Amino acid sequence: MEIKKFKIGKNHFEFVCDDFSTSRNWGHKVTLFKNNYQLQHAKITYINRTYENYKYQSCMLKAIEQEIKEQKEYLKENYKDENNIYKMGKKDKQILENIIANNENIQVLLELRKQVRGNIW
Repeated sequence: MEIKKFKIGKNHFEFVCDDFSTSRNWGHKVTLFKNNYQLQHAKITYINRTYENYKYQSCMLKAIEQEIKEQKEYLKENYKDENNIYKMGKKDKQILENIIANNENIQVLLELRKQVRGNIW
């Protein structure tokens, strides 16, 4: 098991990373924590070697992407509930894009993704 830590602003992120192996494949498992609160769990199964800058990178990125997706879905559902909208039109989609672009949680996650990716990608 390995723990990778990142700090963005006041937020402390930890990735608890582990390996698994069977007779047919192997892979990585990652649990993402933000300020000691569990956000996501990701698992990637490999058959051959990985192409990563460092061990667990792909699985860490998967956990971040899952959390970003959940945050966007939450904002969308919240917007629809607040405005009594069943189906979103073009105007509503534009407003939602602005809400997402200005959301602090998503901005922090995007910065985390940038740090995990590094300069090579």
